[in-house]
Amino acid sequence: GAVFNADGKFDNDGGINNVWWLGDSVEFRMAADPKNQGGDIRANKDILTFALWYNAKEDKDYAALQRSFSFETGDATGITVKSKPSTVGRTFEVRVPWSIVQSGSVPKAGDSVALTLAGIWKNGLRAYGMGSISSFRGMNDWGDARFLAAGRPPLVFLNLRKPAETVAPEEAKYTVALEIPDKGLLSVGVYGRDGVLVRTLLAGRPVEAGRMQVAWNGNTDDGVAVPPGKYQARAVVNGGLKAQYVTSACSPGKPPHNSENPKGGWGGVWGNVVDIAADARGLYPLWAMEEGDGALMLMDEEGQLQWRQHIPLALGGPQVAVASNGKYVFVGVDAPGKNAGKAGLWRVNCENGAYVAFAHEGSDPLEFYLEGGTRPVPESGQANTVIPAAIGSLAADATTLYVSARHQDRVVCFDAETGKPGRSFDVAMPGGLCLDGKGGLLVVSGNRILRLDPASGRTEPVVSAGLDAPHDVACDKDGTILVSDRGASQQVKRFAADGKPMAAFGKAGGRSNNGKYEVESLRNPAGIAVAVSGKVFFTEDAAPKVIVRLGPELRYETLWAGPWYMSGQVCVDPYQPEQLYHSCDGYVRFVIDYEKKTSAPDAVWTDFALPSSALSSPRIVQHKGVRYLFASDHRGTSLYRLEGYKMLLVAAVGSDRENGRWPSRWAFSDLNENGKLDEGEKVLIAQEPKTPPYLVHSYWHGGVDDRDMT
Repeated sequence: GAVFNADGKFDNDGGINNVWWLGDSVEFRMAADPKNQGGDIRANKDILTFALWYNAKEDKDYAALQRSFSFETGDATGITVKSKPSTVGRTFEVRVPWSIVQSGSVPKAGDSVALTLAGIWKNGLRAYGMGSISSFRGMNDWGDARFLAAGRPPLVFLNLRKPAETVAPEEAKYTVALEIPDKGLLSVGVYGRDGVLVRTLLAGRPVEAGRMQVAWNGNTDDGVAVPPGKYQARAVVNGGLKAQYVTSACSPGKPPHNSENPKGGWGGVWGNVVDIAADARGLYPLWAMEEGDGALMLMDEEGQLQWRQHIPLALGGPQVAVASNGKYVFVGVDAPGKNAGKAGLWRVNCENGAYVAFAHEGSDPLEFYLEGGTRPVPESGQANTVIPAAIGSLAADATTLYVSARHQDRVVCFDAETGKPGRSFDVAMPGGLCLDGKGGLLVVSGNRILRLDPASGRTEPVVSAGLDAPHDVACDKDGTILVSDRGASQQVKRFAADGKPMAAFGKAGGRSNNGKYEVESLRNPAGIAVAVSGKVFFTEDAAPKVIVRLGPELRYETLWAGPWYMSGQVCVDPYQPEQLYHSCDGYVRFVIDYEKKTSAPDAVWTDFALPSSALSSPRIVQHKGVRYLFASDHRGTSLYRLEGYKMLLVAAVGSDRENGRWPSRWAFSDLNENGKLDEGEKVLIAQEPKTPPYLVHSYWHGGVDDRDMT
């Protein structure tokens, strides 16, 4: 069964071949073969995932089946599912024949198999689940499904908190006398000589102080009589656990999680904040990628989310640029897959974030590509090289969308309503774009800023000195020019309208992302925009994914950092609980102030001796007084030593992927502890293409024994 909205609605219009997970659904997963509870989890086809949902438009119940951790679609024709509304939601009953277990090994009385359950529900712009991914992957969230002999009475767990006694008086063989010291929640269990729990008598029952007796009929939780022997009853009473919200880290939303209004949560969990635009409504930050959270959002100058929107599925490549003309927000895309090399474009309504499709041929109304702007595409088998996207930047006014086509050395104009191409202008190495408020267009060109007159097509240099590797440009209402400058500079700079330097924010040279995080030390400053108030906002294409707000004089005011993928990617240091670690392209450490109820990024580490070292499921362990961070994922297992603001990869075991296979198994030790991969430190330990694809089955992540770190 499952409980959803209090009004009883169930919102899911998906079909068996559609994206049903973007609506309300119930999911459960089990390792159905009691004789094979793990093994090669990507090949074990008796690890079964079931999804159940009700399509209200069709008045139809659905069930879907996937096999193994390769998520192969299974045949669900033998599965029946029925659901019905209840006063607080919807109740499901599903019947699955055991013949679905391919091994033929089905459970018998006394067996148990691993099982987990999750609810996913639709909320505002997206669907989100309570442990829907982490509970499926993290073994700490799995439980045992225990099988009883036919005819056995049902277990009593669901009734353990009810006032009625769990054992009828005529069935009681033994009684446990208790003296309850205080009012609270009482739990009582019976344990065997070996200390193993054999029967739970009460679990969290509300009781008053005083004497009471608890009956036991001499049976286990499975309803089987215990053998003769010595047993011990243990009891605990307490006032119950309560949680008080303190603060949040990794998501600066207000609230940090998704909410019904829907103004909670933050931006895209994958990729950095690559660009930002501004208009009278507020700021539009853009993340390079997302997974169900929305990569584009509108926020006010205090960081309050107004709306978010998803990347269209057909344009799921890296998002690279954003611009607003007050009516539409335009997003440029580095097209993926078979359309690689093209410049994708989508737009939404500025007011509410709703998609506004361009009229064009094709089955998907949101799959739209600009003409006249492409990038080279490496040939099959060619070395994997990083090629900048076709779109360098966007700017827009009421009638025209301006696009810097960097590989054609041109700025191309498109009709803001139809997306059809118009005039184009020769500009060498075009990058960031912005309107100057006087009918002109400012363009990053190499290491200069030019002013382009769209009426005549003429260009003139505005800023010819003081820049190293300018990335983006913005213009204040008084005509001053703001530039995000990379290269050896790594600063945000302000220039007068005549190009004279006025001020700069950030320490020259920036940061290395291997130690203490300081907001004045920038790394890859990216998009830049000026809000209506005159405050300056810029983003960084680097961890910890910050949006920074500066005053008009480029003095620091505040920042927002995040968000990140949360499924097993975060841990609190048990020895210093004010420190929280999160894995991204490396690690970010947040410091939590429990008194002030604030959190802030404190350190960033992204450069290690092995770029392919494991990063997922971090946990802090301490061995002989030394602090370590342990991590494991599909690439292997890694151990990092922590010393203040220094994090060193000291050891790792893993696999290298080659042509879709993982044939090479290796072990690494940083023998001289210089943080680099030197000769003799990475040793090949196996090369057997026919063996299972992983060195360890770490998809469910691994563990470490801090008593013996060898």
